[in-house]
Amino acid sequence: MSLSFELSIEVSEQYPFNKDALQKIEGNTWVKNQWPLVYFLKNEGESKAYIGESNNAYLRLKNHLANPKKADLFQTVNIIGSDKFNKSATLDLESRLIQYVNAEGTFTTENLNLGHQNHNYYQQDLYKNLFYTVWEKLIEKKIVSKSLAEIENSELFKYSPYKSLNDDQYKSVLEILTNINNSQGNSIFVKRKCRDWKNNFGNLPYEIIGK
Repeated sequence: MSLSFELSIEVSEQYPFNKDALQKIEGNTWVKNQWPLVYFLKNEGESKAYIGESNNAYLRLKNHLANPKKADLFQTVNIIGSDKFNKSATLDLESRLIQYVNAEGTFTTENLNLGHQNHNYYQQDLYKNLFYTVWEKLIEKKIVSKSLAEIENSELFKYSPYKSLNDDQYKSVLEILTNINNSQGNSIFVKRKCRDWKNNFGNLPYEIIGK
């Protein structure tokens, strides 16, 4: 039997990011009920952003405000919530948003990572349109401007760390790093496999050919 459900997503109004606004933020449905959610901190003037996820967003944002660097840098926050969210779904959404926001170019994220490697989770297929819906809503609210198709077709996205590594790519990187660590000063040569490496089963566009 095929399971399905209607996934309704809400991107909140833009809240000021300061201690005076915490009470209003706490009134947000998803924040108030301590529901798993994603939040989007922004400084539009400096084109900086921070994307996070939490099931206690009030406390998380309060902690961010206690950090002088973040309190001074970020000016606004949007809450992304849904009654169908779970921890795995918000982790997945957080990861994809970090990747695509960086590649889109309106903001550079201050996250220490460029998005965790995508992972599988229970009923993941039911959430397959989740990210696309969120992105459309971000466009509607003029938080970002480029479509996903524009981003995915850009050279920056294709050949950059903004795109999470799949298992084959990750293994290739580990192989390169292992060879570097064991090279004892020798050089490692790589060979470009093909121009359009999207069709090369998702592998890195290079292969190790010797030291």
